Amino acid sequence: MQQPEDDLRQRLAEVDERIDRIGKRFAAGYGSDADRAGWLAWLRDLETRRAELLATLAEIDAAAAGQAGEADAS
Repeated sequence: MQQPEDDLRQRLAEVDERIDRIGKRFAAGYGSDADRAGWLAWLRDLETRRAELLATLAEIDAAAAGQAGEADAS
């Protein structure tokens, strides 16, 4: 079951990278007002996706910890 978790972690890394790149554009003052409005919308979408990925990974980690606890109790 490691493969789905690895895929989720890879997607999370990609989302984090995109968030970082867009944040750097904002900080550097690139783009027009329309560009920045689009980037802001994209950032919101990416932050939502990031939260979903983190929640899913937390569920996987909790399930794995529960299974490990059950195995230790046996």
